Amino acid sequence: MNALGVGAIVYSRLTPSSKDSSPPQPPADRRLPSPEIPPRPTPPALSNPSAVQSEVSRLRSLAFDAAEFTVRRLDASPGALCLLGKLHLRTGNVDGARLLWDQAIARDADFAEAYLDYGHLELKRGNAEAAEKFFRKALAKDRTLLAAYSPLAEALLAQGKFTDTVTYLSEFLSLRPQSVKVWCQLGQAHQELAQFDQAEHCYSKALQIDATSREAVSGMMSVFRSQGDRPNADRYAEQFAKLDASFQRVADDRKSVTLDLIKMRDLATYAFQTAAGLLAGAGDISSAIAQLETGNEALPESREIASQLANQYAGLGRYDQAIKLLRQQCDQSPDDSRAWMELATFCLQCRRFDAAEAALRQLLKLTPENAQAYVLLSQTQMPANRDPQAAVASARRAVELSATAGNHYVLATALYHGGDLQAAEAELNKAIALEPDNTEFRSALSAIRQ
Repeated sequence: MNALGVGAIVYSRLTPSSKDSSPPQPPADRRLPSPEIPPRPTPPALSNPSAVQSEVSRLRSLAFDAAEFTVRRLDASPGALCLLGKLHLRTGNVDGARLLWDQAIARDADFAEAYLDYGHLELKRGNAEAAEKFFRKALAKDRTLLAAYSPLAEALLAQGKFTDTVTYLSEFLSLRPQSVKVWCQLGQAHQELAQFDQAEHCYSKALQIDATSREAVSGMMSVFRSQGDRPNADRYAEQFAKLDASFQRVADDRKSVTLDLIKMRDLATYAFQTAAGLLAGAGDISSAIAQLETGNEALPESREIASQLANQYAGLGRYDQAIKLLRQQCDQSPDDSRAWMELATFCLQCRRFDAAEAALRQLLKLTPENAQAYVLLSQTQMPANRDPQAAVASARRAVELSATAGNHYVLATALYHGGDLQAAEAELNKAIALEPDNTEFRSALSAIRQ
């Protein structure tokens, strides 16, 4: 029954990509003029650079290589021009960035990202009014450009336009309600309008998403102080002090790596990922993979690059390479539960059940009360010729830890595969009681009763 099939619960099998590996080219008589690529900013000359300075220089060069290759390969697509513009801006060449953004707009006047980049430049310069105009223009071109809402709110807050801030951020949160930063910005706007109940609600929402958000805790402390609620203000002040101490410990741990190197690693990671995304989007899968392989070699600690490369391998059916890559990330950071979860999820998608189960066992050693890990473990055990009774036990443990509708459904699925239809029906009824409008649950119940 499809309604209770293993793959129908969470994951489906990956299929190879059918895209051509060469980028599309416009007709010869419609080709745009070649892009004007500004010279790279010249880094300070160092007679005897340190190891860190040499690494910064190496990553900087590789990031520019990736962006410039993409501009030329994709015939100066607006996205590639904006990527290279960001690199010039971040390395101090404002004029070069402007030149590239202007070329992007000349090629596509409706390309919202170029206006977004101009807005960030003006915001960085402290010109909130000009930044607001660029951000509004970006949203006028593309209302779904979520990256424009938060900086627009920052520009509005800087000008004291609190009502407008509330309007835009409320719109954003209707599209992406899990943004801690935006909930905090909205809380600040309500607080400035003396709407303290709404401000408290916003900061509370942020803390529901991330209980360690220093900005949200600070906001709650400020709201209660503004209302003269000393006990609650002191409670959040104590919580903030603990978070601040933890934050300082993290900062101290990073002192061995200079800020310049951290920033350059982030910038290079962004360059490789964005270049690869643009190339893959244009159908040039081989070039996208080449960029990610270069990035993975340069930044082996980057989980983001490894994940993107693994997905590209999987799209070509190269599952063994993808799994090996994700396993290397786990071996580099054996205490990182997120890395083990990603490996397990990927292996399950590829139906490599033994590898998925092994990764989940490691994950459960790190997080023994991880309900989602037990859900996935149950899925590795359900298929034919594996261990349906163990699948039931794993799913029961997931329900014990978190009795959500989805977890009851997974338990029902495990019971169905184990042959206990009566118990499966009971679990489906529990799932439906929690989510009465879920059509998938109801379809599964109908299938069992036939």
